Amino acid sequence: MKKLLFSIAFLVSSLLVNSQVTYPSSNINLIGFVDPETVMGVDNIKYSGCWGWNQTSKNKEYAIVGSSTGTYFIDISAPATPTVCDYVKGAHPSACIWREMHTYQNYCYVVGDDPAPNSFQIIDMQYLPDSVHVVYDGKTTYFERAHQIDIDGNKMYVSGITFSGSGNANMRVYSLATPTAPLLLRTLSQDDPSVSYVHDMNVRHDTVFAHCGNAGMRVYKFMATNTFSLLGSLTGYPDAGYNHSSSWTQDGKTLIFCDEVPSGLRMKVADVSNLSNITISALFRPNTYSGFTGHNPYIIGNKYAFISCYEDGLNLYDISNPFSPTLLGYFDTYPQGGSNLAGNYGSDPENGNWGAYPYFKSGLILALDMQNGVFILGANVFKPVVNFNVAAGICQGIATTFTDVTTNTPTSWSWNMPGASPATSTLQSPSVTYAANGVYSATLIATNASGTNSVVKSVTISASPAVSATSSSSIMCTGQTVTLTANGASSYTWMPGSVTGNPIASSPTVSTTYSVTGTATTNCSNISMITVSVSTCAGINSVNEFAGQLEIIPNPNSGQFIIKANVTESFDISIYNGIGQLIKFIPQNRSSINIDLSNYGKGMYNVLLNMNGKYKNLKVIVE
Repeated sequence: MKKLLFSIAFLVSSLLVNSQVTYPSSNINLIGFVDPETVMGVDNIKYSGCWGWNQTSKNKEYAIVGSSTGTYFIDISAPATPTVCDYVKGAHPSACIWREMHTYQNYCYVVGDDPAPNSFQIIDMQYLPDSVHVVYDGKTTYFERAHQIDIDGNKMYVSGITFSGSGNANMRVYSLATPTAPLLLRTLSQDDPSVSYVHDMNVRHDTVFAHCGNAGMRVYKFMATNTFSLLGSLTGYPDAGYNHSSSWTQDGKTLIFCDEVPSGLRMKVADVSNLSNITISALFRPNTYSGFTGHNPYIIGNKYAFISCYEDGLNLYDISNPFSPTLLGYFDTYPQGGSNLAGNYGSDPENGNWGAYPYFKSGLILALDMQNGVFILGANVFKPVVNFNVAAGICQGIATTFTDVTTNTPTSWSWNMPGASPATSTLQSPSVTYAANGVYSATLIATNASGTNSVVKSVTISASPAVSATSSSSIMCTGQTVTLTANGASSYTWMPGSVTGNPIASSPTVSTTYSVTGTATTNCSNISMITVSVSTCAGINSVNEFAGQLEIIPNPNSGQFIIKANVTESFDISIYNGIGQLIKFIPQNRSSINIDLSNYGKGMYNVLLNMNGKYKNLKVIVE
């Protein structure tokens, strides 16, 4: 359908007007507000039921709001400035009181329970935030009116049904295998005709808690045979009234339910671990005023229960002890009356907070007040519980990752890590490097829709060892053995070959670069490299054919040395480099001679002496 354009001025005006109102609260905070409906209906009601939708493909969240004239689709992805994206008008020509909805995939199913004309609507939300498209709006194919709707898996449960013209049904279940064309599977009266009316229901895994008003509560299983089987019931319990609605803990052991009328009835905790023997664990309420009324509960996990309580707003309880629920906080969406005015509920205590939706992935909470509008809230208990993991044995110069393990789904992260590179980050789990050893502090600040928390941790950086490597010879002839020695660490691994130990012996056949990884007792390591050049030595490696005293002084040297000779005959001197090339020839010598190889660079050289066909080979190292 055509997208409605709501002026910025209207939205800002709504926010400004309500920013001047004081809403009593504790541990639940106002984040955003919008009030798009302008028509006040019967009993001064503008709004009724609400639901939420997470659009994962676009990372957006929407409040779906039932109003006196239709259904609003509101983008709350920026919760401080919610934006009305589209609106679907209802069939009733005047203002309505009851409108409820639920979602499946990208479809929203809307029912109303006001007198005819009314209709059942199926709305495609895939085009949001641009617009929604109505794919069905009618009263004859399925039903005209219904009081409540719940969806479990691909099944839609509808209660309090009235058909167009005449007739009604207590509760029906439809298949949503084709989401745009629900298929009727069963009517409860086919299996239990004793129940004339189901006001509301809470369904999970085909187990149905059916709230039958003054007839109490019944629990059914919708079987694979598409029939209802009665599992248990509850009547005649303390503070019994009009059994209205419930919510179930994740572990399936505890149920919170409310009796709507008469006012003043306490809310109930029931042990439902044995559905054939349901028992009341606790009766509770936030105050003692007779006008108090619990309307709709919503449980998260096994601990938290949000309960819409009309003029007393939205109340948050810790129900981890089912025998003693504890009030954790509240937000009073209706400051015009209720316990905040010393129990002044007026002539009609059924004003204020109709319903809520606390299941957004962001942690946002939607609360819909019949008179005052749409509240986007955050609960302190849903603030991020900030924590991150630091690896043991972090070494200087080696990258490490700080792993965020914050709970309550943060939406942003801010790191401050002095001494690290980088020193700041907005990544969820940054990789950092510390150039120097020592003890540092690292701070993580995490934020979600409910607020901000932080944690500071100490980070110990160990020094990396100063590993060095030496060899007994940097230039050698093929077939010789070299000794490699490392220093600076506690254990060593040499490559190539993954040889452990120190020192090690090696007999390379070609010039080889060795790397040694030295590891300290802190498990920090470092690497040093050394190259050993290998030469064929021009085939003169072992020549030693004439007698006499010959030596090189000094050896090793810087390139200048003396060949000291004590022989009886003259000799020729040939000097070869490491790859067997002749670089210097000096004929007919009989005594000591000065040699200068400083222009030829460092390395090992072969000095061959030829005395009338007899040879002697000497090696000299230039450093």
